[in-house]
Amino acid sequence: MPYPILDAISALDGPAVEEALLRAVDDSGPEDQGVLVELVLERGTGRGLVGLVARYHALPPGEQDRLAARIGQLAPVLRATLRARTRQTRLNTLRLVCRTLQPSLAFLPVLALVDEDGEISRAAGDCLNAYVDWYLTADRPDEPTERSTEEQRSRYARWREDRDHLLDALRSALANFDSHGRSDLLGQMIRMGDDLADVLRPRLAEPGGQAGRALVEEAARHADPSVAPFLYLMLSEPEVRARAAGRISLLRERPLLCALWAQADRLSAPAVARGVQTIKRMVFFETPGWWEQVPDRLASGLVEWIGHVGVDGATRAQWLTSLAIDGSVPQRLAAMERLCAWEDEASTAALKRLMDHREQHVAEQAASELIRRGGEDLNRLMVSRLGDPNEKVRELATEHVGHFTFERFWTQFPQMTEEAREFAARKLRRVVGDLVEKLRVRLADPDAGQRLQAVRVADICRLAEPLADALLAASRDSDAKVRSAVVKLLGQAPGEASERAIVEALDDSDRRVRANAVEALEMLHAESCTDWILQMVEDADNRVRANAIKAMMGMNYATARTNLHEMLADRSPEHRLSALWVVEQIQWFKTATIVIRLARSDPDRRVRRRALRTLSELRQAYREARLSARTEKLARMNAGVNGG
Repeated sequence: MPYPILDAISALDGPAVEEALLRAVDDSGPEDQGVLVELVLERGTGRGLVGLVARYHALPPGEQDRLAARIGQLAPVLRATLRARTRQTRLNTLRLVCRTLQPSLAFLPVLALVDEDGEISRAAGDCLNAYVDWYLTADRPDEPTERSTEEQRSRYARWREDRDHLLDALRSALANFDSHGRSDLLGQMIRMGDDLADVLRPRLAEPGGQAGRALVEEAARHADPSVAPFLYLMLSEPEVRARAAGRISLLRERPLLCALWAQADRLSAPAVARGVQTIKRMVFFETPGWWEQVPDRLASGLVEWIGHVGVDGATRAQWLTSLAIDGSVPQRLAAMERLCAWEDEASTAALKRLMDHREQHVAEQAASELIRRGGEDLNRLMVSRLGDPNEKVRELATEHVGHFTFERFWTQFPQMTEEAREFAARKLRRVVGDLVEKLRVRLADPDAGQRLQAVRVADICRLAEPLADALLAASRDSDAKVRSAVVKLLGQAPGEASERAIVEALDDSDRRVRANAVEALEMLHAESCTDWILQMVEDADNRVRANAIKAMMGMNYATARTNLHEMLADRSPEHRLSALWVVEQIQWFKTATIVIRLARSDPDRRVRRRALRTLSELRQAYREARLSARTEKLARMNAGVNGG
């Protein structure tokens, strides 16, 4: 046929043209037929496309390939061709769909399952089976992550869309099972496992339902590890449980028996009893690599089996350890969960071994469980793991050793000497990484004794600044002893907030709090604190007054000397005693005459004794000062001689 004629025909329109072109396809030779088919495809009219599908079986292979490649263009008319009166056209539609396996067209064979023509319905079932085979063997792309490329994301999106099309078609086929009765299709659907479990489970639970009975038969016929998850699902449904249990028992497949054992307490069929006896006689768990034959979805059933089988604890722990070391991820997780649940010597020994596992999370879980269990040798074990190559195990060991060290120090603190406390505090700061947080918790303890000890530990560990916020909150504590210790410690945490809290404490009702507040202000060495200290020089309490005078003497205030003289001559013996304490602290030799007079003639015996002690302290300090001055003078003279 001359091609210019085709160009002329392609410019025409109307049903007669389409009929003429299709007749030409039937009558033309092989070299012209391809051109005519392409022309009909390019025109894209519904009548022409339907006509091509109707002639699909009569076209040569090359032209059939052409139509298959243009399935997207034919898709809009395939629903119509599937309802065509001619049997061959309907069959051609299914053949074309099955040849291309486009997931978006999977609904077409579902519609044809109920075709009155047996060959059509069989072809529809075969087409759906081919779809399932394609789905189970196709490469599934990984779910996209933040690092995935745009191409990977697009590929995953296309796969999800194809998957949804196919699952919707299969759900529709299952819903219409009572009409078409294709049990072989149910067998294929069982193989899809979790993808269709949401629609298969309700059909299993239907009392005496046709689809439920067919599912049982198909599951029994396909009873192998690939459908083990579905058989395991059947064991949980009362309507089909006995039948499924019987089939599993007779098959004696290891993973299925594990699934059966996990449900054994709810089953009573005679076949189940035989299956349980078979399980008890099996020894395959003693051979290396036995877990490789068990699907991951039955990992929990496998571990349940190990838990119920009649072996000693050491053997049971050995099996689970092997599973946790070399099994798949689900098997390892299930084995670890069971080992952690059994608190016996065998499982403890297994967990110690698993701390060396190559998988970080397994080793971490083993270490966490051992720490939870405790035990006499736990501290020694954790100390030995302080240098563990596994970062998580090392962190857990460090945390435990730090916690143990802190708790022991905390318990022994009240009985320790000051020297021992200083030594232990240095070690505590090195070993306990979260020491600040631990003390922060103790500062909020309901028991006032615990709060007071927390302040003392913070003081000896030099942690006033890191704990400043918690100390500020504790400066208003209900217990006066706690307030007193906190206010004094705030003097080691310079800052406006600390200064305000200390100044507020100067008005505290407890004299110890006020006295320590003055001492804290002295430690801050802030010029803004001078006025506050001057106000406390006239305080009625001897300790507060003494601390204020001592602070003013340290600042070289001229009035401080007068204040000290006045306090040494105060009517109250308590004030005179505190004044003598100030003299000892500042070693003011010019008060020696006053101290001698108090030692000789003070009416209070306590003052006389304290004055004698103060005098002795001054004498010793004077001697040391003179000796130091003489040593320095000699050193200067020697330096001059040597220099000369």
